[in-house]
Amino acid sequence: MTTGDSDGAIEAKGSNGRVELGQFSDSAEVNGINGDVSLVVSRLGSEGVHVSGINGTIELKLASGLNADLAAHGMNGSVRSELPDVTVDKNEFGSRYSARIGSGGAPIEISGINGNVRLTRAATAAAASDKNPSDKSSAASKTQK
Repeated sequence: MTTGDSDGAIEAKGSNGRVELGQFSDSAEVNGINGDVSLVVSRLGSEGVHVSGINGTIELKLASGLNADLAAHGMNGSVRSELPDVTVDKNEFGSRYSARIGSGGAPIEISGINGNVRLTRAATAAAASDKNPSDKSSAASKTQK
């Protein structure tokens, strides 16, 4: 399952296979997925992101300048950051992880995961259009969905 970009909240539940969620700018709820999950987080509202019941790898592609607090528990896997300014802390007594993204803020809550979580940097619309200058109109139409 693949979605385009959204200016609001997104939800994905009960899917068997890879789930790729486009950029969103409010909140997300993802649960009951039997497959890898990829989501692009551009901004977060106060409800944040809730991911649970995933049997696969989760990739959170975070926009530059995003502020959030990540908490993960009940995992058969690990949380790793590929971002130089985000350090993931692991509780020594179990599978609890936490990370402050930017100055902290909206929650990113992850639980019940059978797989790893990767934090990466999201490609920006400007960077994508710089790679293909003739495609500026399609980049603009994607952000208006």
